[in-house]
Amino acid sequence: MKKKNQQHIADVINFHGLFDVKRKNGLWMLRSAFDKQGFCGIYRFTHAEETAIVHKNEMTSLGWFVFVTEVGKKDLSFKDLFKNIFDWETESGIEISETPIDQAMEIAVPCFDDNYFKPHHFHKCVGWYQSILKTLIDGKRNQTGDQIKNNTD
Repeated sequence: MKKKNQQHIADVINFHGLFDVKRKNGLWMLRSAFDKQGFCGIYRFTHAEETAIVHKNEMTSLGWFVFVTEVGKKDLSFKDLFKNIFDWETESGIEISETPIDQAMEIAVPCFDDNYFKPHHFHKCVGWYQSILKTLIDGKRNQTGDQIKNNTD
């Protein structure tokens, strides 16, 4: 259980620094600034040795994703979705991927508008969620791409 002053894991992640890239699986981070033609270097969040060069029009920041809810309800960011899933898994002890799809989608984005949030969107988001969480919790790397030193001495 989270301590009162402990920061939530979703507050630690810079979702604006994580990118979905067309025709490339997984999440990516900037390796270099955009040049005059709009190209930049990127590297895979989970495997920093895997790099590519892409145009800015092929990239979408997770920080810009908005999950549309029913009229009158607050639309949610990826950070909100991440918090909802993380809190539910922590409290229930059940992974979101083991929950029936309708219930899992409602946990992730309460009152979602089913015209905009489809099961294939949910599965992609859960994949990203699991990838981010596994990479950060396993201590493979912090979000700047630096290796995290395990203090086992």
